[in-house]
Amino acid sequence: MKVRFLFYRADIAGHFVGKVISFWTGLFPCNWGTPPYCHVEVWFPDVTGVFSAMSFLYSSATRGDKGSGVRFAYRDVVLKHPERWDVIECDVKRVDLETTLEWLDSQQGKKYDFLGILGFFWPKPLENPNRWYCSELCIRAAWMMDVVAYKWRRISPRRMSKVITRSDKKTKNFCLKIVMRILLLILLIGGCASQPRLKKVVKVDVVAEARKAENREIIMRDILQYLNDRAFLRMGLIYMPPEE
Repeated sequence: MKVRFLFYRADIAGHFVGKVISFWTGLFPCNWGTPPYCHVEVWFPDVTGVFSAMSFLYSSATRGDKGSGVRFAYRDVVLKHPERWDVIECDVKRVDLETTLEWLDSQQGKKYDFLGILGFFWPKPLENPNRWYCSELCIRAAWMMDVVAYKWRRISPRRMSKVITRSDKKTKNFCLKIVMRILLLILLIGGCASQPRLKKVVKVDVVAEARKAENREIIMRDILQYLNDRAFLRMGLIYMPPEE
């Protein structure tokens, strides 16, 4: 069977909060190159498997006739302006689809997860287990239908569009290559900076250097002999007649 995910474009007719979310999440390297999505819905077919007027969508929204939170709505209620939406279609098993619908029915009426939205502005995810925001709910539904490999604690509509199309793996590899190249460049720069500068090569007179070394050795030997004699003199082992 088929299931669809609808992504709302903030650049066409997004409200202020949606544009802020789209802009901020677009700054993350994992979201580079993604369209400016700010909202997502999961779209289920009708009993005949067709996305007709009797098909319906699930999501968690801040606006609507039923207030903010998890709700379902028929196609014509959500798609009043189809040009504002992008559609991604996925193949799923019927049993997984039915299980997911049962779970979504049990989540109806739960409030919108505003704390989870604030988590996009915080290093660690902030979430309320009894509340949902749009992409948080839809990615859980996608996971239950085996569209994605694992649960996500924090995910934006922009990131979700890449995850369900399997393009997220390519982006991870691309970002990893960039990071590795930056680290390699840093190591190369650091290695060059730590190496001693090459001294100027000059010709050396071997004979003159040997004589200097011999003279230094003679001088050191004389100094040591002098100090040794002074020591024995103090101990009375050497008699030195007084100077006349």
